[in-house]
Amino acid sequence: MSIKSGQMTGRIALTAATDRTIANPDPKTSQEYYNLVVQDTGGTGATVELFLSDDSASAAGERIDRVVLAANETKSFLPVGVKAGKFLIAKADAAGVTLHGEYIYRDGADV
Repeated sequence: MSIKSGQMTGRIALTAATDRTIANPDPKTSQEYYNLVVQDTGGTGATVELFLSDDSASAAGERIDRVVLAANETKSFLPVGVKAGKFLIAKADAAGVTLHGEYIYRDGADV
């Protein structure tokens, strides 16, 4: 089993009303997001929802967190673990939202 902390997602642009897969770990791996940040860069504000799903559609998943951003505001999501076979999906109700984060990557038979 290996564990790698401090892994980065890179900056991800969210499109209005569109599901965006943030993570979909391979078999025998998991990812624990401990610093997942969203920022309104469009200057209008937005609501951003985070889902865990069995497929790449938020409608099939469970909403696990929701943040409301004012214009140009930055907020963090609660930490979330994503096991193999699950999808972590973000969905914003407006354009001009970016997301980035840090996670712990685990692989091996015990994840």
